[in-house]
Amino acid sequence: MSRLMEWIKSHFVAERDVRAAAWALGSRHRGEVSVGARAEIRLPNKTASQRAVLRAVLRDEARKAQTRSRETGPAPDAPK
Repeated sequence: MSRLMEWIKSHFVAERDVRAAAWALGSRHRGEVSVGARAEIRLPNKTASQRAVLRAVLRDEARKAQTRSRETGPAPDAPK
């Protein structure tokens, strides 16, 4: 039963947990949230739930980057 609950928790991460983890990663990794998440997800001392939060942070950062690129448009030197 505990494995099932752990699996369920790993797929549902609260937004507040993502924000808190991103803030902490930014503090520990000099503002480089994605770099920090990628580095820490590989550490052997992380639990499955901690890895799930780190994956959620990476997804959120990717979504933010995609939104920013849509708002600013293509780069001036981008091929058409």
